[in-house]
Amino acid sequence: MKVLVIDDKSNDGSYPRKGLLDVLEQRQQITCDIIEPEPEALKQKLSKIQAGEYDLIIVDYMLERARTIFKTGTALYSLIHAYAHSTPIYLISVKTAPTNQIGDFDLFIKDDAINDHAAFKADIESHRALRSCTSPNAFLTLIQCPETLQDDIVTMIKPILAKPESSTLENENQIPEKEIVDSLNLRLFRWLARSLLRKEGPLVSKAGAAGLLGISLDYFDSISPQFDNALYSGIFSQSFEKRWWGVLLEDKVFEKTDPESYLEKFPFKEAASRLLGATNENDLSKCVVCQGLYPDGLGIVTDQENELLPVHISCSEFNDTLPQEAFFRNPRIIEVE
Repeated sequence: MKVLVIDDKSNDGSYPRKGLLDVLEQRQQITCDIIEPEPEALKQKLSKIQAGEYDLIIVDYMLERARTIFKTGTALYSLIHAYAHSTPIYLISVKTAPTNQIGDFDLFIKDDAINDHAAFKADIESHRALRSCTSPNAFLTLIQCPETLQDDIVTMIKPILAKPESSTLENENQIPEKEIVDSLNLRLFRWLARSLLRKEGPLVSKAGAAGLLGISLDYFDSISPQFDNALYSGIFSQSFEKRWWGVLLEDKVFEKTDPESYLEKFPFKEAASRLLGATNENDLSKCVVCQGLYPDGLGIVTDQENELLPVHISCSEFNDTLPQEAFFRNPRIIEVE
């Protein structure tokens, strides 16, 4: 495994990130080429990038103007991507960001991602596996998709699979609208990173899992081991927060002994909470606005951290700031007076 790191402090022996990369190389046998973002050093690596020599490219966000002509690492993306047809490019920083998507970079990470050596290696292995994926069935295997969801997942990725690998023009005298066309593995990774492993949909977050089962987050934490078979464990599972297959959470509830016929008498959320032993009202999911039980949605409070909170659809507003995507649910907006 080989990683290219572009960082203006690459020659500073006391630089903490360089120490992390050195340890990564020693413990996981991942070769790390570290260069400064200056023309001659980049020129020497571009041919290797084009030849697919690297499994991953990491670019530092904060660059000192005295050391390089580039204002920030984001200015490097187009140059590198023109040569890295199928190699993922990550942006890294010690700073935080409200999202894991910055500009056109495939993923934004912090130094903590490198410090978790085993997970970082697994991330590269996931990229390698995705690079050899050329069919819907192969992709379903990589994400370990439950059988009942396979048709839906195939429907979701059909547009991605249908895109051409290269841009062709009938008129050679015309400038193409998009000169660089991403390879299939990068298109699939971006869909994973921006949709399946990030949004509420076939996979749900901890807040989504608790809400689906009609219980509080704390109560879900206390009983979550019984739902380990519903945890997502496919490619890149080590790189994102835990998520659960919604249909497998439901299956686990339906498999429980139900002597009182709760599933026949009550809506699913209420029946699930009873079957899971949530007898105290504090163990049940509550709307953050009206405190009513079993809210039917998740939302975020504007201008605050993007923490998902249980809320009734009737107690929140539609979020029109985010593009809508079939099979996925955007968080609603919670107004705080």
